[in-house]
Amino acid sequence: MRGFQVIPVAFDNEMHDRSAEEWLTLVESALDHRQFWPGFTKALEYRFEADTGPERGRFLAMTTAIGVIIVDMFEIADKFILSSIWPLTLLVTFGLITPVGVAAIVVQSRSRSPVLREGSVFLLALLTAMVIAVFNLMSGNDTIERGLFLYNFVVLLIYSPVMAHSRFAYALASTLCILVMMTMTIAGLPHLEPGLTINLWLMAGVVSLIALISAWRLEGEFRRAWLLRVRETLRGDSLSASNRRLTELTHRDPLTGLGNRRHLELALADAWQRAQRLSQPISMVMIDVDCFKPYNDRYGHPSGDQCLKALAGILRSHLRAEIDSLARYGGEEFLLLLPGLDTETGLRVAERIREAVEAAQLPHDSTIVPGGLVTVSLGVAAMVPHAGRAASDLIAAADAALYAAKEAGRNRVSSVPRRNVFQLMPTRSNREKPAANSSAD
Repeated sequence: MRGFQVIPVAFDNEMHDRSAEEWLTLVESALDHRQFWPGFTKALEYRFEADTGPERGRFLAMTTAIGVIIVDMFEIADKFILSSIWPLTLLVTFGLITPVGVAAIVVQSRSRSPVLREGSVFLLALLTAMVIAVFNLMSGNDTIERGLFLYNFVVLLIYSPVMAHSRFAYALASTLCILVMMTMTIAGLPHLEPGLTINLWLMAGVVSLIALISAWRLEGEFRRAWLLRVRETLRGDSLSASNRRLTELTHRDPLTGLGNRRHLELALADAWQRAQRLSQPISMVMIDVDCFKPYNDRYGHPSGDQCLKALAGILRSHLRAEIDSLARYGGEEFLLLLPGLDTETGLRVAERIREAVEAAQLPHDSTIVPGGLVTVSLGVAAMVPHAGRAASDLIAAADAALYAAKEAGRNRVSSVPRRNVFQLMPTRSNREKPAANSSAD
């Protein structure tokens, strides 16, 4: 089985609403409660047919073709056993059974309906049994030769349950119909020797019993094997989904929903390698909320959390989808990674962010922040990676630029020339310490 799709092609609306967990529950229940009669609940039966139907159809088409060839080959024996009506047997075999067999092959290989697929095997077996019965009753040969032709019923009993691997219900129906046909035929031949009749019934009974037990066990094991494969597939999918969720949790800041420091480091490493390979610039914007510790002291940490969420939404709106990366770097600090942008373009992006934050008019204590609104300071740095530089240099440059913006009075955007980065690089004690809101690591 290539894979387990939660929504199969032929399912109705009820099937579309099931989750992988619900499917797994159904599969586990079916494995724990084995039934005497092979079968599943409606949902699982639909899924089973959707998964196994095409391959089943190809198998039936192959076995039907073999069966038709075998019936045609028996015409060699019919020439001697049924010599008086051999022209008729030729006509019926090649003019009726063979064309019906070909039609059954077409249905089996193309139809998605299990009723048509399995029913075609049943009808072909029933037709063959009727032909055997009629030929026996029409034959004018002696008792021994007629008795030999009766054994065709016994051979036919094997076809549906054993050769075609018919579903047990169809195999049982086919077997019963053939036995009824054989009974009616024997009843129409009163001059058969008793020993021949007894032997024929014993053979038919034993063959029927063995064939039906085989069909029952085969279908049960086939269904169970399918359930086990589906369970392993679903468990694997569930494990993969859990791993993805775990990865997401370890790379996301729970407060803002943005990436965390780990996410930023991975994104920066990938972007740095790509920019180095293509000799393209990469820009970074470090963003810090002005006077955020006093904000927490004035309004409380819950309000501080809401403020950070609002700022995260504003920052997210300035991202280029599938290109830029945004992370909460720690406390009230955010980092924005802008692959392919130089310093000038990065400054324009940063200025738009600063204006958007100011335009949001998030209230702050006017005795602390002029204007009484939450503002941000932004430091911009850009580099073209090469062998003499490391990705950490870009973060250091953006950090130095942010320090310059703070020193210049806050609520502004600043960049630092590359040659001045390490001279101006501050320590954390020289800047506002991050407020004690939820960590971004």
